[in-house]
Amino acid sequence: MKYLKLFSFFLVAALLLAGCQMTRPLLADDIPYDIELSADGLNVPGVGQQISFGRAEAGTIAAVTKLLSTPPQSRATNDECGIGSVTTVSWMEGLNLLFQNGNFQGWSSDAQIFIATNGFSAGMTRTQIRDAGVTEFDITTLGTEFEFHGMFGLIKEAGPAAPVDLIWAGVSCFFR
Repeated sequence: MKYLKLFSFFLVAALLLAGCQMTRPLLADDIPYDIELSADGLNVPGVGQQISFGRAEAGTIAAVTKLLSTPPQSRATNDECGIGSVTTVSWMEGLNLLFQNGNFQGWSSDAQIFIATNGFSAGMTRTQIRDAGVTEFDITTLGTEFEFHGMFGLIKEAGPAAPVDLIWAGVSCFFR
């Protein structure tokens, strides 16, 4: 009986310890915290991985949450998009992912911390994007829009120093 109690004690202790994980502090090389925006989805610089358009929503959200070290701030569904129902999942850092039929189909960003593969980010000036190669600008009800290497941008103000307010690729749900 004495050995049964001792065995039970060690069994319970082992089970409790099994639920704990020994961890070490994360190193910068362990998890890339930056995301590069691309015309095909999101790139993870330095590791050659991509979160491509078409990937399942749950996996995409989990991957981006890990990369940003923070969960999404909000989730909203818009059933009135011209292309059909679109769900937007947003992070406080200024990244929005768009999903349609449960799959990652687009992104948008209004934050300077997210740089696109073409070198663009929100906050750049009209002069900077023109110098980078954008030659065509379209005036819409939203402001001045442009396209460059499969990615798009919006400038709401006039003038050469006007900042890019938003960049995006893939599916969007803008009413013009």
